[in-house]
Amino acid sequence: MNKRFALILMLMAFTPSYAEKAPPDPPKRDPLSELKLAYQKELAYLQAEKRSLTKQLAQHEKEASQNVKQAKASLQSLRQTHLNLIAELEETKSRHQNLVTNREEFASGEGFANSVVEQARSLTKNPPSVSELPLPEALSEALNGLLAQIEQGSKISEEPGEFFTPEGNKVQGTIVNVGHLFKFGEAKDLKGPLVQRGSLGAQLVAGMKGFEEQRKEPLMEAMIWNEKDPYEPEDQGSEIFATVEAGGVIGGVILGLGLFAAGLLLWRAFFIHRSERGFQKTFQDVAQCVKTGHLTKAQLVCQKRSEPLSRVLSKTLGHLRNDRETLENAVSEQMIKESSGLDRFATFITVSAAVAPLLGLLGTVTGMIATFDMIRVFGTGDPKLLSGGISEALVTTMLGLIVAIPTLFFGHLLSARADRLKEQLERAVLQVVNMDHYRESEGGPA
Repeated sequence: MNKRFALILMLMAFTPSYAEKAPPDPPKRDPLSELKLAYQKELAYLQAEKRSLTKQLAQHEKEASQNVKQAKASLQSLRQTHLNLIAELEETKSRHQNLVTNREEFASGEGFANSVVEQARSLTKNPPSVSELPLPEALSEALNGLLAQIEQGSKISEEPGEFFTPEGNKVQGTIVNVGHLFKFGEAKDLKGPLVQRGSLGAQLVAGMKGFEEQRKEPLMEAMIWNEKDPYEPEDQGSEIFATVEAGGVIGGVILGLGLFAAGLLLWRAFFIHRSERGFQKTFQDVAQCVKTGHLTKAQLVCQKRSEPLSRVLSKTLGHLRNDRETLENAVSEQMIKESSGLDRFATFITVSAAVAPLLGLLGTVTGMIATFDMIRVFGTGDPKLLSGGISEALVTTMLGLIVAIPTLFFGHLLSARADRLKEQLERAVLQVVNMDHYRESEGGPA
């Protein structure tokens, strides 16, 4: 009985449903995997730190760049302020020096001024006449003439005359001359001052009183009479000289260069025209003699004339009986001589046309420098002070272009005529040589 019970207990102990489950054994850890995992965690941490530090570095660099720009701008502003202060200091010194100079001049001239005042007071008490003043003869005559003009200018005279109404109608009336300054017109119910209207004559000004109505008034309303025609154009000659004078020294140099280039152009045009004159007649006479075999007569025709064609053909006729090479050398030598004469002064004319605008540009630069010097000394308050430099700058450029354009145009035109004349010379030589060879091949007289 006890054995059965013990057996049952043993079966229950080893049966799965009744036996108590034992806990599983923990897995064994690999040291290499654990080390690798630790390194990966450390790498991820370091990469995160690197990104954070890189971002901070970029932010610091950006801030540093902005600080450098601000510092440079501040430095530039300080430099400009320093330069302005130096300029103001120099200007203040200059003003102070002028004030000191004026004060010294005033102090030195104070005694002279006092003496002049005393003399003036003595003269006002007993004023002498012009003849009694101890003046030079020329000055005395000038003063007497001035007094005579003043006396003449104070006279009032009347004369008949014509003038235009404000509406433009010509009427006959009376003209009242108040000295040399004013004129009044009176015609029927029309009265008033006159004004010069160019070469057409005088015209009555509307809206003003007549002479008799204003005569007793303390102030007269009138138009100053100008004998010169305001519509008459200025003298062109004086205007040209004034323009050249405004160009200064460089303007005069440009004008002189232009006149010299114009003289060379005229000389070259005359020389080329004289070389072309009689070209066809000389060639026809020489060709006729060559065709008939009279070479000596052809040479005499060339010797009687002095144009380049006659000299070239004379050299050609003198070497017709030589070999081809000798003939070509002689003709080439003569052509070179004639070409040098035809091309004389061509280079200088071209150079003048190129230099004139450069001189104008130089005048522009010097004029602007003078203008800025005036601005530096006197400022920009008065435009008249700047007109001299600006006039020089513009006038020299204008004069340079005026000289360059026609010089370049006529220079190239004359060069083209000279080239054409040289081609005609070469053609004439070839025609004479071919005529002689053709005559010899035909068995003509030698």
